[in-house]
Amino acid sequence: MFLPNEAPRYITAIKAIAGIYGACILFSALLGAIMWNENRRRSKLDLSSHAVDEQGFSDFTDLENKGFKYKL
Repeated sequence: MFLPNEAPRYITAIKAIAGIYGACILFSALLGAIMWNENRRRSKLDLSSHAVDEQGFSDFTDLENKGFKYKL
């Protein structure tokens, strides 16, 4: 990306890095929206607090543990 004939500005590298930063911002926002939507869906489920507490100490993933909430 840092082509010697573009020195000292390196326009190609600046465009590539700006694109990568833009993609990071976009994907972070997208992940936040997905987690927010999943938290909202799980809040609508009718789970007792006792069942949620018991599942929290089991070896479940975030998809298996229905009481899991993402921290945003």
